[in-house]
Parts: sequence; structure tokens; C-alpha cells
Amino acid sequence: MIYLFDWGNTLMKDDPGEKGPMHLWSKVELCPNAGPMLEALSRCHALYLATNAEDSDEADIRKALNRAGIGIFIKGIFCFRSLGVKKPSPEFFTAVVRELGCSPADLTMVGDDPEKDVLWALQNGARAVLYDPAGRHRHGGFARIGDLMELCPDGGAAI
Repeated sequence: MIYLFDWGNTLMKDDPGEKGPMHLWSKVELCPNAGPMLEALSRCHALYLATNAEDSDEADIRKALNRAGIGIFIKGIFCFRSLGVKKPSPEFFTAVVRELGCSPADLTMVGDDPEKDVLWALQNGARAVLYDPAGRHRHGGFARIGDLMELCPDGGAAI
């Protein structure tokens, strides 16, 4: 299985007070359990990033991931600056599938936005999991986790 992760507020925390590429921010912070979850999943699955970030290109994103100690687990990055389109556009999804040479059914998208991450993936034939640590979207009718470790087989909710 191939996992696609949203970046901001799924793997790394967005700071609305900071501007520009994240790797230049005064502080970068992982979301809870992002590091251990990525390390565990990377043993058996390919992990990629799918982000709408506008201030960063792939090199900037890679620097931020490395600064946070998780770059080693992410095989590739799909971003707005490279693709010229954003989630939830079908063109973004088509570009991911084409680049990875896989079927949509091989993908699981994990993100914090019900529309741009979860519904987008489901509408394009992939699996999807909403990362909802605050429990704000309890009635979405789709897979939801409150802790990223739930994605790991020993964490309880592997798909």
C-alpha cells in the first residue's frame, strides 16, 4: 500500500504567525506521534506527501521534513508548486497516480481536511483516513483517527 500524507497539521504543525517556507521558520514542530508512525509504516509501505502549500517547492518541503527528522521516511513529494494544481482537483490526483504508476485503489490518503484530503481521495477511487485529533468531524461517515499511531498495525486501526 502507498500512503499519501497531507503536510500541514497532519505531519507538521502549521504556525499562522510564520510566513514563507517552513524550513526557514524559527521553530518547526511535528504533530503528535508523526515521527514514530512514519518510522513504523515506512518498514512496509511507501510514504509520500501531497500538499497544497504555496510558499514551498519540493526542495523547501524536503528541508522542513529533514529539519523535523522525518524526511528519511518520505519517498516523494507532490506539491502545488510542482503540479500547478491543488487538492481537491482531479488533475492533482491524476498526476499522483501517473507518477507512482499505480491504481487509485493502491493509495490511502491521510489528512486533516474532510474535503481536500478525505472526500477528494474517496471520489478518485482511493482509500482515505481523516486525522481528527480534536474530534471535530465525528459524523463524516468516513474512517477517522484521533492519533496517528492508529494507522500502525500495533496502533489499532491499520487499513
